[in-house]
Amino acid sequence: MKNGIHINTAKISDLSEHFDYCDEEFFQMILNDRNINEYIEKIFTYSTLYEYWENNLLAGFAAIYENRGTEQPAYMTLLSVVQNMHGKGIASGIMRFALESLKTKGFTTLLLEVHKRNIAGRRLYEKFGFSIEREKTEDSFFMQLILQKNNAVITK
Repeated sequence: MKNGIHINTAKISDLSEHFDYCDEEFFQMILNDRNINEYIEKIFTYSTLYEYWENNLLAGFAAIYENRGTEQPAYMTLLSVVQNMHGKGIASGIMRFALESLKTKGFTTLLLEVHKRNIAGRRLYEKFGFSIEREKTEDSFFMQLILQKNNAVITK
């Protein structure tokens, strides 16, 4: 039985199943008129998946593009936790693990885009030290975190 945090072990079918358990409003915010199967294929193919498994269910994951080399910022395209597991610290655990991994790999910056209505997501990112860099669209912000080897990752 698969439990705990893993990297790049999910299959496309696991990602599809994960989205079946997501909040519909969140699902619409992340898709932004994209085809779900194409989006799943893209993150599966091009991102590093930091996964949290519980009882063989992909309960949460972060998809981070790390494929441009450490001299460029890593880009988190998605952090998702299934709806019935919100509030259990899963997103924080994934973030801590991913940030430590990025630091170990030599990345110095992590970027992400967050929907303005995603208040819980913005709070989480701010807790980890992200700051709003600019408005990307009328509905979203770009946020940035400078990763330094001696920065402690917040554990609240």
